[in-house]
Amino acid sequence: MFTVVVIILQKGNAQDITWGVNATSEVQYNISNGNSNWSSLINMSMDADLWKGAQVYTEAIVTYNLNEKDPIADDLQGYSNINAESRPFRLSILGITQQLDKVSLFAGIRNTGPDYFTSEHISLFTGSSHGIHAPLANNYEVATYPTAQLCLHTEWKITKNMTFKSSLYNGNPGETIREQLKINNKIRNISTLSYKISEEDDGYFCIGEMTGQNILNHHAMAIFGIVEYPIITTDHPVLCGIVEGAYDNSHILDETMICRSYFATGAVLHLDKKGNRHLGVVVNHALYINNVKKTHETDMEITYSQSFERCCIQPVLHLIKTGRNYNCIAMVRLMIGINE
Repeated sequence: MFTVVVIILQKGNAQDITWGVNATSEVQYNISNGNSNWSSLINMSMDADLWKGAQVYTEAIVTYNLNEKDPIADDLQGYSNINAESRPFRLSILGITQQLDKVSLFAGIRNTGPDYFTSEHISLFTGSSHGIHAPLANNYEVATYPTAQLCLHTEWKITKNMTFKSSLYNGNPGETIREQLKINNKIRNISTLSYKISEEDDGYFCIGEMTGQNILNHHAMAIFGIVEYPIITTDHPVLCGIVEGAYDNSHILDETMICRSYFATGAVLHLDKKGNRHLGVVVNHALYINNVKKTHETDMEITYSQSFERCCIQPVLHLIKTGRNYNCIAMVRLMIGINE
């Protein structure tokens, strides 16, 4: 009844050029009110070698949302990380990366998508706050899907297992090239320090911060963290626990809703050694506040992922409580991959 289709085509047509196309189609159904939606995303990317250690990278997206003017749920965080306004074209990345030993530098147009909140286990879940924590996405005009903006991005591989990342964003997030190239005095920074126990182990730790002007045009700071740690292991990690958290110190000035805090905890069960079957459960809680009221939102997400040779099936169930309102949303993701 509910289907999501993802078609992935990837191929390199020369030694120094690679490209890929990802097409995602998702049908969503709100059991609480009987409303349904169809959301689609096409992602196209290409990178090419330039001089020694340098590459040019570009990525563009096409989005379609059947009920964008009449959402099927009134949640605050966003139950699906592909829902967006219908647009025939958006540029999400365009720039040059230069590799200098253990440091890589990027300059151009970019969003947070490829750099942050991409660890193995939280990436399994479809809720938007697992793609970027709610206080950051809600309180700061920083480029998250489906927008992009001018960015200087740095990655430093301190050791084999420890990485430092930092991004400076300028201007406001835009959906057109003209908007994305605008320069102003608004600078925002995201930085993280992450540690992975080993390539074979699922242990992952990350701390980070965001600073800059918030949506109220005041300087503020948010801190966040992620922990993924194996709880049960045999000859491979069987059960991995997840903890996420974020807090923002923005001052409350008017009726503009600020997300003060976010917390999530859950676990992913690996059902086979090859990593083809996963069962995940996570519960998150976000606090939204202004000078009039407070609103709490809790979302429990239950998902199962089954991978085959060229496809993956992932049913999803969201149980969401926003204030006194309830939404129960069911989805199924079907992903088909072709790689040459």
